[in-house]
Amino acid sequence: MFGYVLPDEKTITKRDYVMFQSAYCGLCMSTKKSCGNIARLTTNYDSTVLGLLLLEATKPDVEFDTVRCIGDFRRKPCVKDFGLWRTLADLNVLLCHYKMCDDVADGGSKHRIMRHVLKKPYRRAKERLADEDRIISDGYTRLRAMEAERVASVDRVADCFAVLLRDLAVSAAKHNSDKKEAYYNAENPDELSREGFGEACYNIGKFVYIADALDDVEEDVKAKRYNPFVAVWNDFGKGGRAAYIAAHEKELTFMFASVRNRAVAGLNKMRLTHAGDLLRNIIDNGLSRKTEMLFGSKKKLPSPTFRYNGRKEDGKQGGQ
Repeated sequence: MFGYVLPDEKTITKRDYVMFQSAYCGLCMSTKKSCGNIARLTTNYDSTVLGLLLLEATKPDVEFDTVRCIGDFRRKPCVKDFGLWRTLADLNVLLCHYKMCDDVADGGSKHRIMRHVLKKPYRRAKERLADEDRIISDGYTRLRAMEAERVASVDRVADCFAVLLRDLAVSAAKHNSDKKEAYYNAENPDELSREGFGEACYNIGKFVYIADALDDVEEDVKAKRYNPFVAVWNDFGKGGRAAYIAAHEKELTFMFASVRNRAVAGLNKMRLTHAGDLLRNIIDNGLSRKTEMLFGSKKKLPSPTFRYNGRKEDGKQGGQ
């Protein structure tokens, strides 16, 4: 998707780092089996986080394996291919397809070739997940309509992608719930956990949208494209992105903190058994760290990288 939701490498434990990498590598391998080798290029951190939330919503039995990566021939642990991860692979391909279409519609050309290359994987994913494809299509249609109207409300526009991600996650959870303790099993509904799952997904989606919009603000102004922040505060000047953020730091801080806090509140309502500590690191520490980076960077953030730089066994901070 975008690369704005990932663990905080400075505070993550070695155990949770290995688990996150295993989920990420497992998504890549499941994508290969489900959609082919080319589609593996779409593997990203945000979809990995979505997968971890789906693990908590559906409570599957997860097995681990080791694989060799085409980019690194050392054997790595990974989540073994299974039904939920194949669904996640398809969801990721669908999301990437629509993101590329959105970028091309905005006048971008860098994703035009990749969109063409992914036509066949997209068709395969759409055949398997027709309902989820419709959710994404409807969400982007609503988003494009608001952008065309140049709506002067960050909250209203961000709601489009937030609802899209929430409804997508709920639909995927329903299709993969086969245990009585799963949140979306009709025989044993857990209303609080269900509410928390939807709330967490909604606010993660909202965070992704506003983070992407703020990251692109200078680029959008130069290209004369719609940006929700500029629609609200139309005073982007010679000082560039840094001066613009400084001028509205109070409002931006409140906005980003509110979204993060609501995501944390949603997570706290869930019964976490598979990846609780890891998800808390991502949603609490990770979103805070990403916000700091967005506010502190004078330029658009580079492509995200993630490596272990967290706690040693004695609990002290340090790299490895």
